[in-house]
Amino acid sequence: MIGLVHFSGKSLDAVDLLPSNEGRQSLVQQLMKGYGLLNHAKVRLLAPKPASVDDLARFHDRDYAVELLKPRNWKQHESELSRLQQTILRRRATRERPDDRRLLDQPPCGSYGLAFDCPIFPHMDEYCSGVAGGSVQAAEFLMQNPTVAINWAGGRHHAHKSHAAGYCYVNDAVLAILRLRRKYSRIMYIDFDLHHGDGVANAFKLSNNVLTVSVHRADAGFFPGTGLKPVDGRGRGQGYEINIPTKRGLCDASLEWIVSHIVVPKIEGYRPQCLVIQCGADGLCTDSEFREWNLTASRYGQMVCGLVRGAGIPTLLLGGGGYNSLETCKLWCYITGLILDQDCQGWAQLPDDLDDELVDFRELEFWTHDRPRNMAEQNTHEYLLYLQGAILGC
Repeated sequence: MIGLVHFSGKSLDAVDLLPSNEGRQSLVQQLMKGYGLLNHAKVRLLAPKPASVDDLARFHDRDYAVELLKPRNWKQHESELSRLQQTILRRRATRERPDDRRLLDQPPCGSYGLAFDCPIFPHMDEYCSGVAGGSVQAAEFLMQNPTVAINWAGGRHHAHKSHAAGYCYVNDAVLAILRLRRKYSRIMYIDFDLHHGDGVANAFKLSNNVLTVSVHRADAGFFPGTGLKPVDGRGRGQGYEINIPTKRGLCDASLEWIVSHIVVPKIEGYRPQCLVIQCGADGLCTDSEFREWNLTASRYGQMVCGLVRGAGIPTLLLGGGGYNSLETCKLWCYITGLILDQDCQGWAQLPDDLDDELVDFRELEFWTHDRPRNMAEQNTHEYLLYLQGAILGC
């Protein structure tokens, strides 16, 4: 039995309104429904319990948590919405009750980072509450059912203790790990997003109870500009922050080598009791915003599933970056299918009933774009050996 966080109604609308990933949660749920995963006998759907200020304050500063969950006059934040966001709001309006309150807005403190890449957007409070609550609920499921739990809306790894960053408002990954710590004394967090998982690494920099491993793109000026030191951490946490900074063009074979020769040995050495894996999809060869890595969804998915099965311990899977929504959702649907032992390579056609607001009507096939770009692989074998030596001392 696996636990799968599933949003519906107004909570789904709120998650869909995230400016960087509009409609993405609806799309991944529609794909999973179309391939029969939501009603699979081994799936338990988890309706997220909204997180409170007290819940967020288990990691975030309380003032910041209050700012995130503060009811606002959302009409003041509807002037620059996309067409899809407007559609989602119209859908949401049909669910509103006459007594739904809209309070007068107050300008947030600029130090909270709620601007630029993390603007205030309609129903941001419900988004933050739902995403954080979903990952915490998945963690609770995992403590009772030591198998696999999934929250594809989660993995917002750039959010810091007191400010938003990198499209991330609330660090659900940290909150989930803190909940898992009630049962597990050694947890390993593995991050495959294109960008360094700085928010999670910083949260546990002083701890030896959580080993963080981030495989990411690193270069001068590349966000967030951290994670350059292969072995980091402070105090008791020295050596428990592992960074694998890669160059442009990372391909399937290179990532598989990194996992086999660096990540798996760290699992064997640390002997975690639980895994948390962030499955960011902005390194796919199909990503529309970042063209830095060259990974295919098929081999990425097989790598993640192999890691889960090889470790054989309770595992929480989270989403993350990914700015070609359809290809990102295909990856996450594929991983879910593999975890459920489905014959996913037979998914030739996309389901017929996908929302045409979310998917171009010309998109008909599942695997049609899953081919590497013509991109030079700059991660030479010598460089990978250097990383292995720096991290494992071999």
